[in-house]
Amino acid sequence: MIPNVTREIGGVNYTLRFSAGTSIAIEREFETKITDLPKMLGDDPNVTMTARLVKLCMRKDGKMLTDAEFETVLDNITIEELAELLNDAMQSASTKKPAGDTGN
Repeated sequence: MIPNVTREIGGVNYTLRFSAGTSIAIEREFETKITDLPKMLGDDPNVTMTARLVKLCMRKDGKMLTDAEFETVLDNITIEELAELLNDAMQSASTKKPAGDTGN
């Protein structure tokens, strides 16, 4: 199962996740390997880059958002909440299993 984060924004539930498809979309969008993304983002990514990443990770009813749907999301959250969404999704994706966990 792919770890995800669910948030209600403007009365609608959205899921953010870093699936294989999301990783491929990010690599295509930013023309870089997913492993090089943190280096490219730096310590203080700009709002536009953060929004682009969130849009690529965000799902509504299991489907990627259209530009219009994502504009609705942006109209209902602050810049700080946008950054929190990305941070929560990235932390969820990088959560390591406890030692000895075989996934069974």
